Amino acid sequence: MLHQRHDFSSTEDQIYGMWWHPTGTRFWLNSNDSTILGLAEYRTSAPWDLTNIKRHKVTAVANLDSRNTDLSTVSYTNLRSIRWKPDGTRFYMMGFDSSPTYGDLYEFHTTGSLFDASSGVLVNILHPNLALSSQGVMGFEFTGDGSQLFVGYISGQQIFQWELMSPWDISSAKPKNQV
Repeated sequence: MLHQRHDFSSTEDQIYGMWWHPTGTRFWLNSNDSTILGLAEYRTSAPWDLTNIKRHKVTAVANLDSRNTDLSTVSYTNLRSIRWKPDGTRFYMMGFDSSPTYGDLYEFHTTGSLFDASSGVLVNILHPNLALSSQGVMGFEFTGDGSQLFVGYISGQQIFQWELMSPWDISSAKPKNQV
């Protein structure tokens, strides 16, 4: 049964991901809209209620800081999925960058307020299928404690499991299983 619906067509185009804050009072949409290519944060007037929502902030991912020089040439296309570390200090996005033909997972650290994507600094990129597959990445999920990462692929209907030697740090990812 459909309870509520909100039409985002006037503000977002090509929504490829969504993440809700645990309080239900805000959420982020991962948009490939040509004017955004990043995240749009929305606020709700009541928890988990789409009746009265407002677009709060838009963050163009390409404009975020890349302080680490080896990451500064990344260009972002086909962004998919958004996940936040539960404490709001990091967020992650999946996308296809312009040089490889496969997907990458981007890790950003926030330098401002918690859950403030506009203060994100790109710190790590995981090329999750370099050694495992040539298939495009479609989505990802972390375990609650950030010790494991699961990555789904478009073709082959496969999910790969990664162990994070340091929780929530994708630079410490080691392949574990393929299902």
